[in-house]
Amino acid sequence: MLSKKRTINISKRDVVWSYASVIMTLGVNIFLLPLIMNKLSDDELGLWYTFLAVGNIALLFDFGFKPTIARNITYVWCGATDLKKEGVVTEERKQNTDYELLKSVMQACKRIYLFVGILATFFLLTIGSVYIWYVTRNILSENYIIAWIIYVIAILLNIYFSYYNAFLSGVGAIAEMNISNVVARIVQLLVSFVMLILGYGIISVSIAYLLYGVFFRFVSKRLFWKYEGLGINLKKYYVKTTKTEIFNLFQTIWHNAWRDGLVSFANYLTSQIGTLLCSLFLSLSDTATYGLTLQLVGAIASIATTFYSAYQPKLQANSLEFDKTETKKLLSLALVTYYVIYILGIAALVVVGVPLLKIIKSDTEIRMDVLIVYSIYMFLYKNHILFASYIAGTNRVPYVKAFLVSGVIMTFFSIVLLETTSMGMWALIVSPLLTELCYDNWKWPKFVLDELELSLKEFVVNGIKNIYSCALSIKSR
Repeated sequence: MLSKKRTINISKRDVVWSYASVIMTLGVNIFLLPLIMNKLSDDELGLWYTFLAVGNIALLFDFGFKPTIARNITYVWCGATDLKKEGVVTEERKQNTDYELLKSVMQACKRIYLFVGILATFFLLTIGSVYIWYVTRNILSENYIIAWIIYVIAILLNIYFSYYNAFLSGVGAIAEMNISNVVARIVQLLVSFVMLILGYGIISVSIAYLLYGVFFRFVSKRLFWKYEGLGINLKKYYVKTTKTEIFNLFQTIWHNAWRDGLVSFANYLTSQIGTLLCSLFLSLSDTATYGLTLQLVGAIASIATTFYSAYQPKLQANSLEFDKTETKKLLSLALVTYYVIYILGIAALVVVGVPLLKIIKSDTEIRMDVLIVYSIYMFLYKNHILFASYIAGTNRVPYVKAFLVSGVIMTFFSIVLLETTSMGMWALIVSPLLTELCYDNWKWPKFVLDELELSLKEFVVNGIKNIYSCALSIKSR
């Protein structure tokens, strides 16, 4: 029976550790924010946000491998005997995992990530360094150069070691993946705190980010090999993957990976390139204000989407079972949970968070009008991204062209408005908001709801009912 085959189940432990991971990730950015704002000048804060923006371009060299690899690891873990370029094999499955195939996929993925890491590092040392030099040409110092070099090394390690993130997610080891992140973030938080107090400035956050990658790899490797006897079972097989086998696996993964990569690039354009444009057309002080707004709203969005992220491997496994009823229930629960947490989070930020930050550092402006409009944009943006993520979980990526076109149009109009008007950072918010409203914001939610034969009203009502049922279940325990 198909139902007796290995599948992925998400427990309360997985969800709890997912939230712990998000809280710790935000802890580095939010808990340390008052100290960073106090210890770094506006120029340094703006420069750090610029580091992150340039670094995020380098992360695009992953080019969609992580989500694609995680999906394929899930398929193999759940008994698939072969990997398809598109769609999934729902019938020809083993009762248990084909560990020889799993080990072959893992070996191929490690080599792919090594190549990607080297490529990203080359980009940062050339184009990235030229850009950083340009935006700091009037304030360039030895500390900024040292901080940038350390940050580049950190990006290399974080890209290469991220294959364990894909492995853990792929086998449904959500708690283990997030435990690794929590431990690494604690290290990053402590190192940042101590070094900032000691007065090392922007170098502090670069070194802390470097140590985060080192500790994540160390912990995640140990937990992965202990998960459900993975280490014992994988050691039974000696697999020496040939160049031909790596190439064949690469072709299978690449079929959708390049599409996921273009989607990542498009998402960068629609959500993060504004920081680069801000530092290019406006001052680093303006970049600090704009970057702070993105960081605060992004933190709320990260918390709100955590529940969906925890259950994403389960949704991917459901595509093997073709269990539409369970998918409707789980997807509505995850998305409506996102709606509720996001709205409550933004309300708390406006009422409590922003006034507190103004007290901490009054000379860093946080514009409430910009914050609210950007929050609306981010809500709609994350909503269609989550629906698109569900589609990708079925090994289809039909939205590549739409995302890419939207990203290019948004970037073009942002530049035009920055060059020809005095809108300032408003140009970086109005352009993506109007662009996404034209198509992506409604197209991909409608695509999924039509496929699941659900109206928007049914979807939301089912989600509220499922949240209520979960709350009652927890209360009864």
